[in-house]
Amino acid sequence: MKTDIVCVGLVSWPGDYNKSTVQLMNELAKGHRLLFVNYAFTINDVVKHLLGRARIPLRAVLGLTDRLTTQTPATGGTLHVLTLPWTLPINRLPPGALYTALLNWNARRQARCIRRALDRLDFDRPLVINAFHPSLGVAMAGLLNERALIYYCYDDIRAEAWSRQHGERLEKQFLRRVDAVVTTSAALAAAKRAYQPRTFLVENGVDFDQFYQPDALRPASKTVKTIGYIGALDNRIDWSLLERCFTRFPHVQFLLVGRIPDPALAAWLRQFENVQAPGPQPPADLPTWVRQMDVGLIPFVRNEQTRAIYPMKLNEYLATGIPVVATDFTDLSQFDGLIQVAPTTDAFIDALQENLLFDKPDLRSKRIEMARSNSWQHRGQQFSAIIDEVLTRSSAAETQADAVSGQPAMR
Repeated sequence: MKTDIVCVGLVSWPGDYNKSTVQLMNELAKGHRLLFVNYAFTINDVVKHLLGRARIPLRAVLGLTDRLTTQTPATGGTLHVLTLPWTLPINRLPPGALYTALLNWNARRQARCIRRALDRLDFDRPLVINAFHPSLGVAMAGLLNERALIYYCYDDIRAEAWSRQHGERLEKQFLRRVDAVVTTSAALAAAKRAYQPRTFLVENGVDFDQFYQPDALRPASKTVKTIGYIGALDNRIDWSLLERCFTRFPHVQFLLVGRIPDPALAAWLRQFENVQAPGPQPPADLPTWVRQMDVGLIPFVRNEQTRAIYPMKLNEYLATGIPVVATDFTDLSQFDGLIQVAPTTDAFIDALQENLLFDKPDLRSKRIEMARSNSWQHRGQQFSAIIDEVLTRSSAAETQADAVSGQPAMR
């Protein structure tokens, strides 16, 4: 069933790193008409741009150029991308009348811009996917004349600094308001199902064709082994564990590819001669970095935030065939026999030692096949099936309402 879809969230298309929202919307664009609404910059972002401290698409944000563009993802299909006008920064305000008034002002301002784009595109009563922005979801619900509303939840809102004042409270309200929730991990699904029984699971995937390039696989023999990690280098990482690894394997190169938000952490890493941290890299370049690795790491701490994570990097590692060593931060039992999960620091170091010395060719093939089965193409099909189910239920509810009232409901 071809559907008009609007995606509103916290990211922009295509982005400077791999994002599940972008990947899924690229897949949905193959079979649906889709409007991707980019992250709404605040007036603070505008000022920072003018001062040379940040870069934003200023002309589009100010409406000096067309806000609406048409893009063709590499995966096929077509999607439309909308740049919103600036909004007011309100996350640091305490709960209360002022916050609510300004939240509603922001939502109405954004909704007007989106409705104009929908009119230009001749979209009719779209399905709205709110990607991890529950505060906006609460305020914007109903303003786009949507047929149905889906909340796409890919992280634990309680762990996000930007949402500390309002996130958990408004997410609970939003969960009761939406027609369905789609989460990326079993732990998130269990948590959200307590507030919204129509909760589904679509785990993160991998751009398999991008990462699996057999003609470009790393050479069989290397003089210096490399242990690597891709992703944000932040408070999810067990840094005491990694320090033990750096010192335990002084003749092994550690390659940590990703954004380092804390300058003090970047300075600390520079003291280790066997650590290379090249910073964030374009998504298209990530496979090249992973192919330099002999072992892929997922060294997360174990807490409520990480328990809710299904790491995108896991299938990206597996698609290149390399072994993976992870802490036991969450349930990874579906990968039993393909990766090594270490419950202690000593077990983690032992697993690294084992995989540096020896890897089985048949395991490489099995890892690659697991990643193939977890492709974004497959995840997009799962999400599309959920959309069909939600819209079928919505249509049935409208038909029942028509029968009760004796006249067609407003559409």
